[in-house]
Amino acid sequence: MAISARWKATLIAVALLSIMLSLDVGAQTLLWSTNYGGWLKDEGSAVCPTGDGGYAAAGSTYSFGEGDFDIYFLRVNADGDTLRTKTFGGTLTEYGHDICRTFDGGFVIVGSTTSSGAGKEDVYLLKIDEFGSKLWSRTYGGAANDEGWSVRQTPDSGFVVCGTTESYGAG
Repeated sequence: MAISARWKATLIAVALLSIMLSLDVGAQTLLWSTNYGGWLKDEGSAVCPTGDGGYAAAGSTYSFGEGDFDIYFLRVNADGDTLRTKTFGGTLTEYGHDICRTFDGGFVIVGSTTSSGAGKEDVYLLKIDEFGSKLWSRTYGGAANDEGWSVRQTPDSGFVVCGTTESYGAG
């Protein structure tokens, strides 16, 4: 008795499904979960490891700070316990979009600001130490809107920033 091609395909599919269901795929285990921020709108945008098993995060907060939204820095230990929080910004609006650890153990945050700079919204680059204390900040941009979305440290200890601009280019 000959087995049709359709029947063979069905048998193969059932066999593969049986094998897949019997494999131990190592279910993920939730280590911890918590919320950070205040009672108003707060947003996390990026996270990086700190080197001691913890994490540093950057985002924006409307709950804390000087003005509208401000950049929000959060550092937690390996268990998710808050070690420190800091806000950075002026009387208008700042957003934190990315964070990376620097060679000296501190952090650099990139985002945007309307509190300072050359135009409506400018790229805001902020260097902080491991405790969240501001070391320096710079703005970049022109008369229109410019935003920093990603930052990495270069081998010569400088920084490369990716973002968007309405101030320069073809339009």
